[in-house]
Amino acid sequence: MREKTDNLNKEKRHYGRVHFLTDLVLTFGGKSHRYDETWDISMEGVFVISDLRPPVGTEGTFSFNLAFGDSPEVNINGKFKVVNWQERESNPGFGINFTDVDSDSSLELYKVIRYNTPD
Repeated sequence: MREKTDNLNKEKRHYGRVHFLTDLVLTFGGKSHRYDETWDISMEGVFVISDLRPPVGTEGTFSFNLAFGDSPEVNINGKFKVVNWQERESNPGFGINFTDVDSDSSLELYKVIRYNTPD
């Protein structure tokens, strides 16, 4: 996983977000789609950087890996829904909400966000 330090989006959020780039696999419409850039991972969802965007309302399953330093890589799995598109001069993409995250994944995701959210 590659940590990214510049801010794509400086708006304030209710939930903590961690700026990471990671590979993400979304499965919808009977096909798996790999996205190699994400941004702003939170307990609620993630922003996916891509020119190819599924329609708002698309639902499916997701999977991605998180790791820090010497910690072992953790696979995060669950269900998602596409909630918006953002047209940006650089880094256009779409936001997904996590609608269901398995319990082990939820705990690991919480740890990553909790211990890496800026104060």
